[in-house]
Amino acid sequence: MFEEQNKPEAREEIWVRKLVNKIKETDEWKELSKKNYEIYDKFRLPHSINLNNTIKKDDDPKYKKDKNRYIVDCQKIEKNQINYYNTDIAIVKRIDDKIVSPKLIIEAKYKNINTHDPITYSNKAFLHKHLFKGLRYGVIVGNYKYTKENGKSRDDDECYIPIRVLENSDSFDFVYFMEYNYDPNEIKKLINIIKENIELADKLENYNLDDDKYMYIKKNIDLTDK
Repeated sequence: MFEEQNKPEAREEIWVRKLVNKIKETDEWKELSKKNYEIYDKFRLPHSINLNNTIKKDDDPKYKKDKNRYIVDCQKIEKNQINYYNTDIAIVKRIDDKIVSPKLIIEAKYKNINTHDPITYSNKAFLHKHLFKGLRYGVIVGNYKYTKENGKSRDDDECYIPIRVLENSDSFDFVYFMEYNYDPNEIKKLINIIKENIELADKLENYNLDDDKYMYIKKNIDLTDK
């Protein structure tokens, strides 16, 4: 049992679960929960749907002149036609007893992030965003400063986001390196990041339903030290 807990994957899962519980305990999150937002760890989210054998003729009378109008028969979509990826942290909005709307996915690494990780996460983000319009995607790295079991820590000059992470992050929206495990100030900052992103998710999701016609849209890049 002790050996299992010291595997990198096990430590990462334990850290994520405890982090989510710490977030739930804060007053900031309790305010969000009043607005029907929920947070989960180890959340399964579809990334693709096989639509073979689901296209049917549209029998709507108002389209009777369009002989080649076909639509998806949603009743024919079976469980094995939907493919899922596990995600580390998910923030969703509760619609009713059975339905939630995904707003933000956060992938998590513990202590380090390698060159392959941002490529993998960026690809997952692209696929999930293709299915869920407005979905935001981020990456956090926990306990980044305290690196070794013997008590040594990274110097301040060594604590930064490697350029390879930015170079391979086309499809996710933020990267946040947390210096320690469960520092209250860092958790508060993470919750503020969550708030910003679910607000943006709502705006993007409702964009097609908005009566306003926008003439200017800007994507911000915020480079923040510490």
